[in-house]
Amino acid sequence: MGWWGYGIYDGDDTQTRQYDFLKWAKCSSAKEDEWNYSPIELCSNKNLLKKNIKLIYKKLPKSINHEDKALEWQMLLALFLDLKVKPPKTLLNKGVEGAKYLMGRDADLFDEPSKRKTVLRNFIKKAEKAYKKL
Repeated sequence: MGWWGYGIYDGDDTQTRQYDFLKWAKCSSAKEDEWNYSPIELCSNKNLLKKNIKLIYKKLPKSINHEDKALEWQMLLALFLDLKVKPPKTLLNKGVEGAKYLMGRDADLFDEPSKRKTVLRNFIKKAEKAYKKL
């Protein structure tokens, strides 16, 4: 996985993974060329995303013991936050666990690990705040 910045969407297959989540949950508006649209524009039914979350869970890793697995959960949580949909508690927990995993050895590989860790800490705070608020 390549990174060009410190943000949660600054790596390969980060936000683009959200297109898969929308398809798996059967809530993509299925535009012909989805790459011209953001996941927010493609989600035609936010309630369906939450209702069909188990269809996504089936395809996600059960444990978070690698960068790619951690990113999957973090990106799913980020999708819910971007869509302003309250994530299920399981998703909140796994997404936060993923972000915490990424604050470890993976963040240390960045030129400025403290910048990456700050972004991840802020993401966790945002997720926890949104969970209480939404």
